[in-house]
Amino acid sequence: MEKNGARTMAYLLRIAVWGILAVNIVALLFVPLLAPMLGRLNSKEEVQAVLDNLTKSGLPAVWREAITTPETLFPTVGMFFCFILTAAILVQALRVIRTILAEQPFSRDNAANMLRAGLCCFGISGIALLRLSWDLVATGSWASLISYNTLFVPLFLIAGLLMLVMSALFRQAAELKEENDLTI
Repeated sequence: MEKNGARTMAYLLRIAVWGILAVNIVALLFVPLLAPMLGRLNSKEEVQAVLDNLTKSGLPAVWREAITTPETLFPTVGMFFCFILTAAILVQALRVIRTILAEQPFSRDNAANMLRAGLCCFGISGIALLRLSWDLVATGSWASLISYNTLFVPLFLIAGLLMLVMSALFRQAAELKEENDLTI
């Protein structure tokens, strides 16, 4: 089996995606720390207080506090589901890379993988929109529009649309390949 540019790139991408997936899974455990840090903590002292709580109480206690405190419940749950959806997108990417390495990129499976990745992108966009709306109502301030949530809404919406287009393209390519394989 000869190595070409696409296969070499697929090997490198596979390593990168596995690395990102590992970081994503580790970060998933620390969502109760990340959610308030990204959304509410403004000073070094507030961040240090959260980290001190982690070392003193342990991760299970931080999780329990994050889901029982009203102001951290929605950000924690929203970020948790975003990390889950991100992991699902990365798994779909690994499946696509596997078909590239098997030299079967134009398959119906890849079309389905890209469709699932697109739906996950829409899910992240929806969660970010809900979080942004919740922040606007909870704070009563337009300052929430200057946050990562505001960026995630259109970013993941566009990524989801791109994945749907790529899914349709790969589905059509798979159909053309199947027709071509039947031609003598």
